[in-house]
Amino acid sequence: MDVDSSAVLGRVAATICVVDDDPSMLRALERLLLSVGLPAQLFREPLVFLKYATLNPVTVTVIDIWLPGMSGLELQKELRVASPKTRVIVVTADDEDSVRSVAMQNGATGFFAKPFDNEIFLDAIQQAMASAADSWFDTSVSPALKQICLTPAHRADDDRRDVVVNPVRPRQSPVGGKSK
Repeated sequence: MDVDSSAVLGRVAATICVVDDDPSMLRALERLLLSVGLPAQLFREPLVFLKYATLNPVTVTVIDIWLPGMSGLELQKELRVASPKTRVIVVTADDEDSVRSVAMQNGATGFFAKPFDNEIFLDAIQQAMASAADSWFDTSVSPALKQICLTPAHRADDDRRDVVVNPVRPRQSPVGGKSK
């Protein structure tokens, strides 16, 4: 799977954080993300991560359910208050319907039971990054600019948005004539 490692939201590079108390899982997720060019910030302690998230923009966070000091679901709720635009993907060794339901109701964009398929997980990361980009785009740009920035095909089909940073315009002659 190819993921664009230069994913940028506005002028802030996309940040992926992983919160899991298991060092081997942290290393495995770090290697997986790096395999497609996505560096991640790793955290074993949920409170340390929350402090980081209040001081730094976080695009996507992968949260384990079982953490020391607070559950992953509690962390998800706290993160939603501290950083509402951050997308959350929940991972757990115990796939319980009630936990999955609560995670999704609290806004998780993905839920994975360990072990999980790497390609599907990376797809979820990519979709979460795209969703975060859309969120930035929706709230940071005026409606008139959105209309300019969306390509004609995307104005009709709003599934994917392409931001035109420097749209190419026909050059005007210095005396007001048409371009050559």
